[in-house]
Amino acid sequence: MDLSVIIISYNEADFIERALKSCLDQDCQYKFEIIIADDGSTDDSKTIIETNIQKNPNSIKSFFANRDDGVFIPSIRVSNNIKRALAITRGKYIVCLSADDYFSNNSVFKEAIDFLDNSPKYGAAFFDFRRVYSNQKFEQNTYNHFPIRSLMLSKGAYYSHISTFFFRKEVYLNNCLLDRFCDDLGMLYSICYYGKVKHIKKQGFDYVQRENSIMHSQDVAEICIADVMIIQDVFNKGKHRIKFLSRFYTSLIALFNNRHNLDNQKYDKYFADSCLYAHDLLSLIKDYDVIEKKKRIQLRGIFFISKVARLYYGIIKKASDIIYSLCN
Repeated sequence: MDLSVIIISYNEADFIERALKSCLDQDCQYKFEIIIADDGSTDDSKTIIETNIQKNPNSIKSFFANRDDGVFIPSIRVSNNIKRALAITRGKYIVCLSADDYFSNNSVFKEAIDFLDNSPKYGAAFFDFRRVYSNQKFEQNTYNHFPIRSLMLSKGAYYSHISTFFFRKEVYLNNCLLDRFCDDLGMLYSICYYGKVKHIKKQGFDYVQRENSIMHSQDVAEICIADVMIIQDVFNKGKHRIKFLSRFYTSLIALFNNRHNLDNQKYDKYFADSCLYAHDLLSLIKDYDVIEKKKRIQLRGIFFISKVARLYYGIIKKASDIIYSLCN
């Protein structure tokens, strides 16, 4: 098997067939499988998935997660399903697709596999993408810099959707995954942890913008909390720490400034999980006003390093912009 496509789904009955079609319509002579990781959908997703498996029994398989498993943090639920899917993949290469998004170019499978087969020094390749809005308008994601590995991790300006990345299975086999997060930025970290990444300058993926998505329904504090938990995982992994501090500087500061509101019960699930791991920055931020002076100094030091890193990578970005414009 050359490629394993992991499709993450939860109540995506209106979209999942489009995602599947974008895979099955690929102009690709390589062998690929589709693994649908459904997080216990309550709509018609299961029926649609099973119908498509009956039509394509050799290409599609699925599993349905139990939503009573005691995991309440959305990103960790998604990550757990990705990990479960990774464990049963047979492909040399992996790509993860959200069920409401789709591949908009029917040659991306072939081009990604061709490149990775002929470029053993690279761990992954990724394509350009565009955002698709409800009014059917498109916004092309463009790079005015060199989106190389060191820059992808530095600031939000370098965002590229994880579904555009085709990566070697060794990212999973070689223990490159973070403790908890392997969705979106967590998986991007793991891919860059493994090795070199190639940018293929071609449109390959459509990222659907939905106002009722989980990301849009979370409050700002929850998003910042999740970002700080990713920093915790990166600290525990021990590589690219400064780059991720740079990337999440604004989340760190926003959460610190909002620390007096973190006693809200809806945030308890995050603190209960974070305290199970080393480098529990969440608790340091929440309890800043009552913790010992040594820990306050430690946290302030992290903020300072994060700010300096942010400024440093800002300079790198400007230099990259200039060089890129001269070369193109």
